Amino acid sequence: MLEFPVFKTLNVEFENGILIVTFNRPEKLNAVNDLMKRELIVLLNKIIENDDKIGAVIFTGAGRAFTSGADINDWKAAIEGEQYYSEWPSEFALKMMKVYVPVICAVNGPAVGFGFNLLLWADFVLADPEVKFIWPSFVKRGISSELGSTFLISRIVGFRKAKQIFMIGNPLTAKEALKLGIVDKLVPKDRLLDEAKRIAREIIMKNAPLAVKANKRLIVEAMSKDIEEAIKLEREIAKVTYGSEDFKEAVKAFFEKRPPVFKRR
Repeated sequence: MLEFPVFKTLNVEFENGILIVTFNRPEKLNAVNDLMKRELIVLLNKIIENDDKIGAVIFTGAGRAFTSGADINDWKAAIEGEQYYSEWPSEFALKMMKVYVPVICAVNGPAVGFGFNLLLWADFVLADPEVKFIWPSFVKRGISSELGSTFLISRIVGFRKAKQIFMIGNPLTAKEALKLGIVDKLVPKDRLLDEAKRIAREIIMKNAPLAVKANKRLIVEAMSKDIEEAIKLEREIAKVTYGSEDFKEAVKAFFEKRPPVFKRR
């Protein structure tokens, strides 16, 4: 059984290979304070270390919000002349790059600042039709964006539209986010988590885990490589997947006309 620490700002459940992570400060609209930041790094380390046991990760929020972004109370020092800067956003983004299992965001309420940027790292984003995606906590707070968002956003919505979103900072409706490709599917709030689990189960039950992780890694790492480097990396990882027990099982199952039983090896 996979065990996680008891967090104060996150609720973590593990069921049938699916890790469900709930931002759990509902009284603060799940604002990300310093404690949540530390706990998120611990969480990502555990996911990376145990990705042979985890088939998919779902992020969602408790109460009315997905997450309202940074807790402004942590910024009070800036008013008194102290410089407020943290290495945490960079650390978080670099950890997310190493999460090769599928990540699904089930957006049950407003996704602001960090919440918006987290969606850019997800592989699937489901959202309630009434949700708003708000990116004001950067340009409207006098700071630049972080968490790798400036690299990712143009690859999702296009170069010009990315500049417009990040320079104006106006909220996006769920329908606008869907049209831009930030959201993949609109799902009523009462069915949101069930749909996220359905997608996770489909990935886990129908596909070889090693191949799923390998393909995600190839796509992520290809973003920072030229085509020749990407092809070389594909070749290196193919040697591993073609030598796996799961590959042999998939071929055997095909000829025996039955579903494969993958063993993550």
